[in-house]
Amino acid sequence: MPADPIAMLAHADAALLIGDPALLALEAREQIERAAGPCLWIDMAHEWQARTSLPWVAAVWAVRPESLTSITTAQLTSDLQQSRDNGLAHIESLVTEWTPRIAIPPATIRHYLTRNIHYTLSPDCIATIELFRRYAAQADILPPLPSLRFL
Repeated sequence: MPADPIAMLAHADAALLIGDPALLALEAREQIERAAGPCLWIDMAHEWQARTSLPWVAAVWAVRPESLTSITTAQLTSDLQQSRDNGLAHIESLVTEWTPRIAIPPATIRHYLTRNIHYTLSPDCIATIELFRRYAAQADILPPLPSLRFL
């Protein structure tokens, strides 16, 4: 379904939103509850951290080894790190750019970019990914997966 919590809740018992749609839903919480009824709002990142004492990892850059035919591992790693560093050096420009695009206050966008997103893959983040994969395999959501390999 489209990332519209009112539409989702008209057809299901729950709605899962990530990224911009989640931020928009939090801003429109009162409107959503007027349309869909009272809701229990759960922050998955908070729940994961509280239950595992590990950071929440929602996304990572991943590449298949066979895709590395036109670029070296070193160049790809450098490009991704430069992209991250450039973005972090221009947070205020990003806030200014995105404020007219999405109906979220600048302070919320700034907080999201500086407090909600962790920009490095630490050993604890790797432990999170491995634990999530184990849980998913135990619940038969995913088949057992091969070990992760890092660039």
